[in-house]
Amino acid sequence: MDQRIVKTNNALSEALFHLMETKLIENITVNEVCKKANVRRATFYQHFNDKYDLFAFMAYRTRVEFFSYNMENITDITFFIQTLAGRCFHVFDKYRKLVKNNAISTSFLLLENIFTAELSEAIKEKITQLKTLSLITGNIDFLTNAYTGCLVQIIKWWFKDDTKETDKEIIDQLGIFLSNK
Repeated sequence: MDQRIVKTNNALSEALFHLMETKLIENITVNEVCKKANVRRATFYQHFNDKYDLFAFMAYRTRVEFFSYNMENITDITFFIQTLAGRCFHVFDKYRKLVKNNAISTSFLLLENIFTAELSEAIKEKITQLKTLSLITGNIDFLTNAYTGCLVQIIKWWFKDDTKETDKEIIDQLGIFLSNK
């Protein structure tokens, strides 16, 4: 890819990221993004349709980063869920101010739903793989929803309550919880 395009996309993404740390996306203008990124408005529109398109681009890049960690060879569902939790903590901690500031935004709620659906899909794929190998028993849909719900609620609790526990302590507690049969 042309390095000028990469540089422009990065500058615009960083600008929107920093603006969203203090403002709702609905209250941010393309002019503000361009000014912060030191990019002309016409250049912005050569790359993105609007600020929501830029936000979608940022979400896609975050998704790619999140799922880039190879978990294909994990054969223990507890360890898999703990690994997903660790990835969630890493990504959400990186974007903590942005998430906290935009949690009430309609756009962000949509992103949360998409993220939950993608987590669910990853969990379902792993459960299906483990069931095929006879390493897990139970109804795939039930297990998918139970593990997804558990993980999403723990992440929300961790994020919302600014808990004193470290990521590692929470992941260890999650392992203990999931290992209790």
